[in-house]
Amino acid sequence: MSMYLELLPNELLFNIFQYLSTPDVLRIFCQLNRRFDKLVDKHLYTCKYIDLQTTSKFNFDLIWEQYLSPLAGKITSLSLSNDVNTPDQVDQFYAHGFTLRHFPQLQSLALFHIHSKEIIDKIANDLPHLTTLTHLTFEKSIFNYQYMINIIWTLSNLVYFRFNTYSGSEQQAFHTPRVTSSTIKSIHGFFDERDTNIIALLRHTPQIRCLSLTIHACSFLTDLSTNITSITKLDLLFTKPAFSPLVDFLRRTPNLTYLKLDMVYNGIHAQVWERLIQKYLPNLKTLHFKMNFTIVKA
Repeated sequence: MSMYLELLPNELLFNIFQYLSTPDVLRIFCQLNRRFDKLVDKHLYTCKYIDLQTTSKFNFDLIWEQYLSPLAGKITSLSLSNDVNTPDQVDQFYAHGFTLRHFPQLQSLALFHIHSKEIIDKIANDLPHLTTLTHLTFEKSIFNYQYMINIIWTLSNLVYFRFNTYSGSEQQAFHTPRVTSSTIKSIHGFFDERDTNIIALLRHTPQIRCLSLTIHACSFLTDLSTNITSITKLDLLFTKPAFSPLVDFLRRTPNLTYLKLDMVYNGIHAQVWERLIQKYLPNLKTLHFKMNFTIVKA
């Protein structure tokens, strides 16, 4: 027996919409008939989330012209990408006359493959106006400007910041902020190396709870003078050949409940780990670790 979508009740169709991307909903259901147009309109108004990472230019223009203007004031989550499948999408966003300021209720913003300083400057000008923003992500982008990091750290409601940038094939660090955020609790993608400093990062982010951190062999990590009692979750890539800097850092995080550790150039005996946890990490509940080392034959 054939099944026709038109026979399904509205509630079930809304459930189906939840499993589809915004472009797919528009491409499949829009302009079929009056009923589906009303259902699509209602879905876009209620979901308040638009992900345009894989949207073709045709669908992108369609969304912008027909839907985004009336929706902008209600959208709470937005994703844009300049990857190979959607080149210049962020440029098109601004070319259509939009800025991030048109989204006053935006709580989550994810930007992918942003390589233009001109676009970064436009984003930097818009960010201070996003007073409701709580989550900000830059993935596979290329920028490392001190002023941009300082702007991010002044956002009044930001709690989550993810930074994953590249120069060629190498992942890049972001500058240590020079201003203090009283709201940021989760940071992903920080490097402790020559031009950055974990001590300064922690000083300027006193409410931090979750940290994803890379400590390179060139790190100037020094012994902390006080405990970092706020951090409860730590994801750490440690590439230094010496083990003592790791101990110096972990012994200052007594409230850790979750630790994910990826070690390069180190092979640590299980009993050493046991003593370290018993002595310095009494609240640890979950431990994931990977050790990479080379065994040399005698």
